[in-house]
Amino acid sequence: MGVSSVEIGKVIGCLPATVRQRAHRYGWVGPKNIREKSKELALSMGVPAETGRLEQAAATIEQIADRHRSTMASKVAEKAARAAEKLPPPKTWKDLDVADKLVRRSTGLDSDQPPPVVNIGVLGGGVIDLDAID
Repeated sequence: MGVSSVEIGKVIGCLPATVRQRAHRYGWVGPKNIREKSKELALSMGVPAETGRLEQAAATIEQIADRHRSTMASKVAEKAARAAEKLPPPKTWKDLDVADKLVRRSTGLDSDQPPPVVNIGVLGGGVIDLDAID
């Protein structure tokens, strides 16, 4: 299940009522509306109905990830361009090295590890019945 609004409020330092208001205002997905949101998302993505449910879920997740990746890349590029205009040029090699390390870490170019692999599968060979999930 998810995390309660009380726990989220403690972590970010605000009242639980504030967390609930934002969840309602911005339509955060919770246990009550996750089925509706997933059906709406599958329809909006144009996932073909003849494929199985796991294939639909995998295709939807892949499309969401691609869209999120491109959205975040454009936002980061815009903010980086605005920040670059405001910052003075580096005066020493140390300033340049610090800026280079910061950019490499934030974009993931500094890590030698491959990106994590998310495997969506059913353990035990069972079938997931999405209609039974409430």
